[in-house]
Amino acid sequence: MKLGRVLLLTLVLVSLVSMSVWADDVYQNYKAKPVKLSINGKETKDNGLQLEDGKTMLPFPAVSDTLQALTKWDARGQTLQVYKPNVHIFPFQVSKRELVRFGTVFKGKYEFFIETQVDNLQTSISSLKINIVDPFGNTVYGYIYEDQLKDVGEEFWLTTEPINLDFKHTGKYTIKVYMKMSPDSEYALVSEKVIRSKNKGE
Repeated sequence: MKLGRVLLLTLVLVSLVSMSVWADDVYQNYKAKPVKLSINGKETKDNGLQLEDGKTMLPFPAVSDTLQALTKWDARGQTLQVYKPNVHIFPFQVSKRELVRFGTVFKGKYEFFIETQVDNLQTSISSLKINIVDPFGNTVYGYIYEDQLKDVGEEFWLTTEPINLDFKHTGKYTIKVYMKMSPDSEYALVSEKVIRSKNKGE
């Protein structure tokens, strides 16, 4: 039993030393030093690398949401393909037969629509998802477009059915638009729009 524990401890120590040596080799081979990465004031878990010539290498997963782009790895060509469509979000209400766009509400229940304009879409997509997230990170509305995307080109508009939502809290409600390139791929965030909820009198 003791021999087993000794062997296990030895393997763990060897693994840790190997990982440390590997990390040192990476930094030495690239002649780089690790640098912290902060996006919109939030530090990411993964560090970047600053090369001697002043260039900086960043971990792509950490910045993909910031790019708000679709990505695809081409294994044959060893190429990371990035597609950055223009996606604009317009929440609006209908008042006296007029469309009224808004970005601020008082706490309470509202009926409104979300119009999404897309252009410069240089790849096909299988799905587009719209979520509304409350100030605490909870999804309070969600809708997925699939059939409506058949035969769309690089430019199109989408308008939701009426949305009835209770803005229960003060703070930022965020409309998030995601796209999926194929049914078996993951959704990628491509645009965001904030609706600010506040108390009356503020």
